[in-house]
Amino acid sequence: MSYVKKNLIDGEQILYQASTHWLILIPSFFYGILGLFSLAFLALSAFLSLPVTIFFFILSFNSALPYFVNELAMTNKRVISKKGFIRRDTSELKLSKLETIEIKQSILGRLLGFGKIMCIGTGGSETYIDNIDKPLEFRKKFLEYTDKNPQ
Repeated sequence: MSYVKKNLIDGEQILYQASTHWLILIPSFFYGILGLFSLAFLALSAFLSLPVTIFFFILSFNSALPYFVNELAMTNKRVISKKGFIRRDTSELKLSKLETIEIKQSILGRLLGFGKIMCIGTGGSETYIDNIDKPLEFRKKFLEYTDKNPQ
């Protein structure tokens, strides 16, 4: 069960849950391939290849982890952001205190449909998460909900 679902309060429903874009997995894929190549050379020289193989597999795992553990969701009461697995960073903003949602996209992000979402609340509090798939859809859902349910 996801962090967001475990931490819903009474009467709270998830309106939109953003996912991490698949592009974040590309470095992990390449590190995994390098690990497999070094594994092939393990038979030739275990002394050198074993540490290199372990290193590349750790890099592969570490670069893929954000894809599976980062969460960003909007409920009917708040925006919830969670990053990390062992060391966890969470942030929550009440919808009534949310002033704006900023989206930052590079050229590649615009072409492939990913970007950084920054939710800025009153008093300067903010929550953000990188490499979100369809960030404009997240902002659109927020605007639709707040238009129908002014607070």
